[in-house]
Amino acid sequence: MMSMQILHRWLAAIVGLQLFIWVATGLAFNLIDSQHLNGNHYRQKMTAPPIDTSSPLAEPSRLLQQFPTQTVSAIALDNVLGKALYRVTSDKGKFGFWATDLSPVKLEPDQLKQLALSSYSGSGQVIAIELANDVADKYAASSALYRVDLQDERNTHIYVDATTAEVVAHENWGSNLKQLLFMLHFMDYLPDNGVSFNHIAIRIVATIVLLLGISGAILVIRKLKHGQYRIERAHSENNTLILLSPDNEPLETITIHHSGMLDALNHHKERIRTSCGGGGQCGMCRVKFIDHPPLATDQDRSKLTDDQLNDGIRLSCQHQAMGGCVSLVNAAQLRHYIKLSSILD
Repeated sequence: MMSMQILHRWLAAIVGLQLFIWVATGLAFNLIDSQHLNGNHYRQKMTAPPIDTSSPLAEPSRLLQQFPTQTVSAIALDNVLGKALYRVTSDKGKFGFWATDLSPVKLEPDQLKQLALSSYSGSGQVIAIELANDVADKYAASSALYRVDLQDERNTHIYVDATTAEVVAHENWGSNLKQLLFMLHFMDYLPDNGVSFNHIAIRIVATIVLLLGISGAILVIRKLKHGQYRIERAHSENNTLILLSPDNEPLETITIHHSGMLDALNHHKERIRTSCGGGGQCGMCRVKFIDHPPLATDQDRSKLTDDQLNDGIRLSCQHQAMGGCVSLVNAAQLRHYIKLSSILD
């Protein structure tokens, strides 16, 4: 079963990672020029040739007959590639009909290309036209949404709805980066979150933050019960520390300059090696307290056996410095001490 301390560390790692993402993406939004994130860098106002008036326009009211079960809110006349077109907006979406015969709009690839280029001011060439119905919901478009790819320095993509003859969006590498930054900043990691700031991912992280606080409080209470937060001062009459070998032979007398035992032992030189920097994870900084060993902490109990604890062995990074004698506990520590001393000499 996972201990409370391990759970607390995992929760802290998750919250810390998300905090780092918030800070990094926030800085990115502030430091990156907005023009680099603009998907409409080459977008321009669309122009079309004059409407062909050789054929009369049908009465738009006839379109209502095609929507017997829907509520039509608007019918607008537009000019698309020199042809008149009615766009109908209903409670089910938008639909396009050619204004001369009221036939449904279905643009061909050449028409998609022409329409896309009419909204584009760059010098790139069309290299592909592909169906992009996987992002239709993103742009509130129909399933006949196509992506027109252009070869330019910004890798521009133009999305055209083939049933409404509308250019619904321009994208490029800058706008894709902007979308990624927004996704990370607002934790929009799951599909169908919409624009809500109270979606499931935010709720999960909020719950993790709550659990982090609860687990931290539990750990503090446990430490208080074990007396691990007692203030222990080095005795004024003895502010020196005698370091012994594993065989209790005197190695060095150290003046205490730090409140922590590990820092006191490593003052000016690394007498005791660690790989975790004093976080209680590696267990390498263990020493034996000859007189009055302090109460064992949770880290001591997780890294040391009961026999070692009873023998006065503790992790020096977890305890305050106090005058007296401590000894190294194994040959590896002694070899490191001897090697270090020979280098300094």
